[in-house]
Amino acid sequence: MAVLIYLFSSFGNYTEGEGEFSGIVSFGFETQSFKPCDSPGERWWIWFPNQSDLVEYYSSLASRDFEPIYFEIEGIITESGNYGHLGSYNRELRPFRVIAANNIIPSKCEVSRES
Repeated sequence: MAVLIYLFSSFGNYTEGEGEFSGIVSFGFETQSFKPCDSPGERWWIWFPNQSDLVEYYSSLASRDFEPIYFEIEGIITESGNYGHLGSYNRELRPFRVIAANNIIPSKCEVSRES
């Protein structure tokens, strides 16, 4: 099995692999979205085979579907492509640990909330 390497720069350039990611999570009908704070034009599909801590955190913080919630997540991202519902997501994020979650969006991530 190939070792996946996570490369990250302050410009939001991502390469497939493992790492820590901060951004806005939104769940709702046919939506499992993660928008990275430092790359507001991107939207990643969140994939998980079983219910995960991420869903529990989201449910405890969101008062309605599609509510934007800030997350710091450790996981793996795929290469660029077409993922999720109708292939409308740039990448797929496979989380394996929630580092932090908050319904208060930090200012560094406000731009991602709008995209």
